[in-house]
Amino acid sequence: MIENKFPMNYFSQAINPKKMFLGRTSLRWYQKILITLFLLSLMLIPISIQSKNVPSIKIDALYPKLVEQLKSDESNKEMLQTIHIEDGNLVNQQTSKHSNNVMINPTKSELKNRKNMVVFYPDKLILNDSDKSINIGFDKNLSIAGFQSIDDLITFVEEKWNEQTIFYRTIGYTVIIGMLVLVSSLLLVFGTSLFIYLTRKNHLSNVKTYGEATNIVINALFIPTVIASVLGMFHYDVSLMLTIQALGVAVNILLIFVKTKFNDSLITT
Repeated sequence: MIENKFPMNYFSQAINPKKMFLGRTSLRWYQKILITLFLLSLMLIPISIQSKNVPSIKIDALYPKLVEQLKSDESNKEMLQTIHIEDGNLVNQQTSKHSNNVMINPTKSELKNRKNMVVFYPDKLILNDSDKSINIGFDKNLSIAGFQSIDDLITFVEEKWNEQTIFYRTIGYTVIIGMLVLVSSLLLVFGTSLFIYLTRKNHLSNVKTYGEATNIVINALFIPTVIASVLGMFHYDVSLMLTIQALGVAVNILLIFVKTKFNDSLITT
């Protein structure tokens, strides 16, 4: 029958506490790995959906000294007001100019040993401090008739930098949260399996191997994972999702014990 073949046998036994226990030998190790990856992918669905809302980078957090110095010196504001960009190119700025923290078309010698600077080139600008820098390329359709304030510059840099790095930040965010979910799920599976495996010391328990224990836990993991994933789509909170998953497994294991006492001959109707 179809329901006795993988993966249908898993889904049929993962919705009933008695079947979760009776099906404790139904999965091979490679099938357990596939099911675990499937359950992990369910948990990642809300994460991938919400990754588009990855937090934006704030320049004042990355470059606090630069922002402070820009705002404290009026010459920086005056220099920024002279910046004109048309069709993605700096115009009317052929010669080198600079204030304390803003430079336009500097030579290498002028730039040497300068820190906490905003540097404009014909097709880009660079922010740097003592140990890091970011490069903002000008779009072809970009036109700016001077920055009227330091805040205008900061807003411009944040918008362009976040646009240019959204792909990498999204991938990084998804990978980090995905690893957190993976580690949490594996600890849940192997930790709970160990607890069930230790019941073999009780003569009433029919759980004889660690493989049987992991099969029971993976069976018990399906419904909580589906619930956590669905709720995560409407109310995204990774810690809440993991909590629901863990509590759901605990409830299922308790129901399995109530219904079976971990013994085939003591299964109640």
